[in-house]
Amino acid sequence: MFLRELLELNEGAPSIHWDFGAEDVAKTLNSLIKYNNGVWKSAKQRAFLTGPKGPMGGDFEKSGHQRRDYANMKSWFGVEADEKKDQYVIQCSGYYRFAEYGSKSVRRFEFMYVMDEAGVVKKYKLGFHYGKGTAKGSSGVDLSKTKVEWERTGKVNDKELKAADKAFKKEVATKEKEKAKAAADSQYVGEIGKWIEDVKVKIEKMVDLGDGDYGIRWMTIIKDDQGNTYNYFGYPKLGGVGSAEDIYKGSWVMRAKVKKHYVNKNGIKVTVIGYPKFGAQK
Repeated sequence: MFLRELLELNEGAPSIHWDFGAEDVAKTLNSLIKYNNGVWKSAKQRAFLTGPKGPMGGDFEKSGHQRRDYANMKSWFGVEADEKKDQYVIQCSGYYRFAEYGSKSVRRFEFMYVMDEAGVVKKYKLGFHYGKGTAKGSSGVDLSKTKVEWERTGKVNDKELKAADKAFKKEVATKEKEKAKAAADSQYVGEIGKWIEDVKVKIEKMVDLGDGDYGIRWMTIIKDDQGNTYNYFGYPKLGGVGSAEDIYKGSWVMRAKVKKHYVNKNGIKVTVIGYPKFGAQK
C-alpha cells in the first residue's frame, strides 16, 4: 500500500504534499522495488522515464533530475552512489501538514533512489534536523537519521533487458529513418494565393484546439495520394458526412486555396490551405 493510502485510513492523519512530479516517480520506483527487485520492467520503460524529456531524465547540470555530485550527496545527505558504475540518484520529496497553520505543523520527507543501468540499487530515507545537537547535512538533513530502506540483492539477470534494449534501439532507429525519409520525400503543393483542384486526399486527423470566439477551433490534417501533407484550420465540411469514423474512412477529392508553406517539427513540408471543398472520390 502506498504512503498516501496508509495515512488516509486514519482519521485526522496529516495531509501529504509532494513536490511537483515526485509522487508519480516514487510510485514507479517503489513498484520496481516491490515487484521486480528494482529492475526496469522493459527497455522502453527505462528509455521513456530516463530519456532527456522524461521525469527522471537528463543530466544534473542541465535538468536537475539526476544527481551525479557524488561527494556532495555523501557529505550532505549520507547517500552513496558509485561513480565508477555510472550510478546516479533520483530525489522524491514533499511534506506532511499536521494542521492548517503554524511552521511546526509541517514536516518534510525525502527519499533518494540510487540508480544504475538495470534500475534501482538502493532506496534511502532521509531524516531532518529540528532541534539542537544533531549533525546537519544539506538543508537541515540530519545525517544520523539517513537510513537505507531497501537494497537490491543478488545478481541482476539482465539478459532479457539487454535484448529488449537492443530491440528497442533498433525500433527507434527504424522510426528515425522513416521520419527522415518522409521529410526528404515531402513536397509543398501549389503556389501561395492560388487554388489547387481535384486533389485526391484522405483526412488523417481532426485535432480539437479548444474553445475560440466562435466555438471549438479545429485543425484538420490531410494527406494526398502522393503522401503530401496539408493543414486546414477548421472542421471539414463533407456534405452530410458527420462522424469522425466515416470521415477517416472516406476517400475525397479536394479543391482549396493555398495560404502558406512551412516545415513542421518533424521536418515535413506542409501546405496550409483555406476554403476547402470536398467531394467523394468516384
